[in-house]
Amino acid sequence: MLNISNKLHTVEVGDADEPVWNSRSGIYKCSDTWEKLREVHPVVEWWKIVWAPASIPRHSFMLWLVFRDALITKQRMCCWGYSGQILCPFCYEAQESREHLFFRCSFSRRIWTEIMAECSFYNVPLDWDDIVVWSLKVMQGKSLRAVLGRLCFGATVYHIWKQRNDLLHNNTPRTEEAFLTRVRWEARVKIVAKGNISHFRKNMNLVAKWNLHFLE
Repeated sequence: MLNISNKLHTVEVGDADEPVWNSRSGIYKCSDTWEKLREVHPVVEWWKIVWAPASIPRHSFMLWLVFRDALITKQRMCCWGYSGQILCPFCYEAQESREHLFFRCSFSRRIWTEIMAECSFYNVPLDWDDIVVWSLKVMQGKSLRAVLGRLCFGATVYHIWKQRNDLLHNNTPRTEEAFLTRVRWEARVKIVAKGNISHFRKNMNLVAKWNLHFLE
């Protein structure tokens, strides 16, 4: 350190020297710092479903984790040495994994198909990879069907994981009807918060089904 300090005294700094930030403009910006530090990945198409307008933030975050396969399922815990019970807490028919919970499990499958039918989506896929492709085809846009589909997709995923945790840690089961009621309520409240259904005229059957007439 002493040798370095001595050598620094011999460095001549001219009056014209000045610090310059290594960016296109040469001016420091927080965004430039972020771009230098972050690891860049290819843009994924499913962000349009996860972070769509009118989404519910906590549902979007959970959906983001599921799309990235980042949930700490029992299958993942086994890779870390977990040796406990590994079956799905809903059906006890298969190992708990993302693919099983969403929506191969007999419990979550009934929830998924029922709530999607109420959004006028029928014969929905049950395999996660197929769901990703399918959702990008049918859940984009501003129609009531697309908005409800996205909201119910997020709410269903969120509450399945929440109910999974409640079963494992608190042993508090919930009936399918109670589950569906909660999903319907959260989706409907979000639609109501928009306060205007004038642009949903092409989906008046859904307006009636979801009892949204009072917003007219």
